[in-house]
Amino acid sequence: MVIVDGTLELSDLDSCWASGFPRDIRFENRSSRDFLVFASKDCSGDPVATVAAGTSASYYGWSAVAAR
Repeated sequence: MVIVDGTLELSDLDSCWASGFPRDIRFENRSSRDFLVFASKDCSGDPVATVAAGTSASYYGWSAVAAR
C-alpha cells in the first residue's frame, strides 16, 4: 500500500495514479516495491523520482506507479 498526502490509500500499485496537475506530493511507501514519480499526467516518460520501498518522501510530480 502507498499513502498519498496522508489520506489517499493506493492498493492497486500497478495502476497509474495521477494528481490532475503537477504539484508537491507526499508519498508513504508501505509496499515492498519502489514507487516511481513522473512529470507526466499518465506515468509516461522517464521517472523524475523514486520512493524506495518502506520509505517516505515528498516530490514534485504529476503521476506515479509501482516499479515492475
